[in-house]
Amino acid sequence: MDIVFYESKTKEVLSTHIILAKDPTELRKKVNASNEPLIIVQGGNDKINKESTSMKNVDILLDPDTDRTKDFMHHKNSGLTIQTAQLANKNEVAIGFSFSRMLDSTNRPKQIARMHQNVLMCRKYNIDMVLANFSYEEKDQRDLYALKSFGQILSMRTDEIIDALDFASRRLINKTKKINHAVKRS
Repeated sequence: MDIVFYESKTKEVLSTHIILAKDPTELRKKVNASNEPLIIVQGGNDKINKESTSMKNVDILLDPDTDRTKDFMHHKNSGLTIQTAQLANKNEVAIGFSFSRMLDSTNRPKQIARMHQNVLMCRKYNIDMVLANFSYEEKDQRDLYALKSFGQILSMRTDEIIDALDFASRRLINKTKKINHAVKRS
């Protein structure tokens, strides 16, 4: 899986694996065994979403609205609950929005509505957001302007779009600073 992020209009590609799990214990084992630069967990049911946001090792919870079939009476079943959002804020887990998943969706309006609700939750609980291609093939990768437009469709503000596109590079820099600081102490 390639994550394409942009740093001052230059294209940077980061190859990483997305962790898929069926239950929280399997998720914990896979996350603890991972040695990826960015640990990305594919969202799923509420237990997976809650467990992934409660782990400090996880960097991104990707598409928490995955595998949602029915919505509730008065709101969308977007995968982010208040408790999950609070845990994500506390443990600095970002919420990822996959452009390629939206393109492959059979019901785009419903998909965009769920993503929009997640953007509102992220804004309310001050959670970092990530906009990226998250594509397996190079032909599915889009340029910077397509991702900016995608952020506008999801009703992200301009500063949120810039931060969401720049998240991967900022997180990697912060991780290397923490490692260097720990090495200096020992």
